[in-house]
Amino acid sequence: MTRIRTARPADEPALHALWAECFAAAPHLPALYALDPGRHHRTFLAVRENGTVDAVVVYVPRDIRDADGTPVRVGGIGSVATRPEARGRGLVRALLQEAVATMRAESCA
Repeated sequence: MTRIRTARPADEPALHALWAECFAAAPHLPALYALDPGRHHRTFLAVRENGTVDAVVVYVPRDIRDADGTPVRVGGIGSVATRPEARGRGLVRALLQEAVATMRAESCA
């Protein structure tokens, strides 16, 4: 059984390993991720009962200006990864639903 939840500090080594497995050409991801102080709250994980992280979706809020120059808060999705053997099970779809619900609750456009 897989559980969908937000990340905890103790999950970071597993996230780093998943990103290394899926994005060998992006070794900078863990350092970039560490720059966001609110990262755990906005990181959504699919975790097996044994603690294995199978998939991750991260959202980062940004303030951008609309066509009239008015600041608008938006959420950007990134660092999406799924362990190869866990692909095709709808894990990212479920994580994206959680991320979108959180972005809406936090007034992101």
